[in-house]
Amino acid sequence: MVKLDKSNLEKVLHHDLTLNDKYKFDRAFDSIGYQSEYCCYHYAEFVRNYKNHKLAMYGELDEEIKNPQYYRIGFEANAIAFFRCLHSLVESVPYILNIIFQIKDDKESRNVDWRLIKNFCDHNNIYETRKLIEEMQKLPSYNELSLLVNISKHRRLLRVDSGLFSDSPSAKFLEKDFEDKFQSYNIQDLMERFYYDLHPYVLRVINSCGTNS
Repeated sequence: MVKLDKSNLEKVLHHDLTLNDKYKFDRAFDSIGYQSEYCCYHYAEFVRNYKNHKLAMYGELDEEIKNPQYYRIGFEANAIAFFRCLHSLVESVPYILNIIFQIKDDKESRNVDWRLIKNFCDHNNIYETRKLIEEMQKLPSYNELSLLVNISKHRRLLRVDSGLFSDSPSAKFLEKDFEDKFQSYNIQDLMERFYYDLHPYVLRVINSCGTNS
């Protein structure tokens, strides 16, 4: 299991790092852990609400609120929240790398992105970090997550089929809502594949900065 190694990262931080930048590094580092926990929370709530929705539809729910729509909103909202949170986690990595490498003085610049980090790695022979970023961005999960979040944030909500009347009930997105072909539209499968594909890469990319000195 990959874990973040803060002690190694602190060893390679610039000695002239300002107190403000050190504060931002600490907050960015802590945010990685918190967002990971948020993903786990939304996953658990998705599973719980989907189960309750199914029981409510069948009239078997032993809860005060028995309206199936209440739980449908719950599992749909937590699914979207999971994907957006995981996407934010992945796309926040350039921010902490910029602080570690001290590329741009303006740490809050909107121009701090993957392209900036990769160009810096190329020009400074930082091979391991560059290789890991490239590997992560080639994963189908990386591109599928980006597309899913882009649609749900900037275009429209994705429709969900609860699947309750199918042979193997499971919530899934509608294929016609996507421009590109996904490996699966089963929401729980997507959550698990995206998280277990991308989360370790996020940690490995960050940890690799501690070995570049």
